[in-house]
Amino acid sequence: MKFSVSYYLLIQTIVITILIWKFLTFNGFKRAQMFMLLIGILFPFLGGLMTVTGLFPFINPHLDVFPITGCITSLVWAYGIFILR
Repeated sequence: MKFSVSYYLLIQTIVITILIWKFLTFNGFKRAQMFMLLIGILFPFLGGLMTVTGLFPFINPHLDVFPITGCITSLVWAYGIFILR
């Protein structure tokens, strides 16, 4: 179990690093879209990290917040797609 979680977090960290590198190399319009993509992908990453480490003691230590962070990500990406075109 711990191997799969650590593998998931490692892959997601690599993807976020690549996206940050692309964000720094793009200019203008593409940079704004890449920023929205980065903001959107950080919500599930941080939510998953908080779930694994148990940083939700006030609600439930075993609460999976991915559905909530997935909804927030969908809203951010919709804004990036439909408003920043």
